[in-house]
Amino acid sequence: MQIISGFQSHFYQAKSLPGIALLARTGFFRWVCCSCLIASFSIDLQADYKDHITCAVYHRMLIGNLKSRGLDELTYAESEKMKTQIDLANLAGDANFESFSQDQFNQDWASILDHMTVQINHNYGNVYLLKARYQTRCKALQQPNSTP
Repeated sequence: MQIISGFQSHFYQAKSLPGIALLARTGFFRWVCCSCLIASFSIDLQADYKDHITCAVYHRMLIGNLKSRGLDELTYAESEKMKTQIDLANLAGDANFESFSQDQFNQDWASILDHMTVQINHNYGNVYLLKARYQTRCKALQQPNSTP
């Protein structure tokens, strides 16, 4: 159990696929039973509340960009992605926080929205900056049974 706990805490800090490859190359897998290893991967690689709410806001920003360019008809797909991420964020919030509330969600949403707005310098024309930062991660969260 000591080895597994140490692995989980080390893996939690790495939290990336290159980290898995590094551990595989170092032979660390030999010391952990397979079923325990798979269980720890499935727990540690799950996207958390912050990932989902960040991606929901990211899709909201993409919707704003499309609307600012007069492309309202293209917003439906982004809107569906945003709604999915909101639902997943709420589920993760309920699971991860003892007293999760809609007020907490709204505060977190506003904070992330403000941060992304500053990142694009209050100009939807600069949404490419958000795409460069969030697109790959958020796309991975849209895939069913994917690991971010």
